[in-house]
Amino acid sequence: MRSFLALILMLTFVGAARAQEAAPDSKMVAAMKIIGANFKAIGMQSSDPTAFAALVPKVQELRAQVLSIVGETPAELAKSVPAEQLPLARLGYEKLMLTLAAQSVDLEAALRKGSAADVETALDAMSDTKSDGHDQFKP
Repeated sequence: MRSFLALILMLTFVGAARAQEAAPDSKMVAAMKIIGANFKAIGMQSSDPTAFAALVPKVQELRAQVLSIVGETPAELAKSVPAEQLPLARLGYEKLMLTLAAQSVDLEAALRKGSAADVETALDAMSDTKSDGHDQFKP
């Protein structure tokens, strides 16, 4: 009976350790899905000034998700970069994500001002940053 309980406890700890190992990547994947969904929704309504006020919470949620994963290491980055170069590569990722967060501030300001031209400019900048990030950090 003790052996059985010891085995159950060992499997529980191993499972918990593996869940913790997977958690950062899972957190990042979940955040990226929310970021993507909000970015798409904003883009679809960005030409309608009557929708601007309703888009502000989406921008705020997008920014919160971006900031929640700034300190994470994308799995693809960890796999593709030699260990000695990883700290520098992570800084590049962090800078890119902070740039995206700052651009979301510009987007929110444009939405609050009701400036369609500024909304388009901010979305274009965010789209370019997103493309740069995917080129650099996604396989």
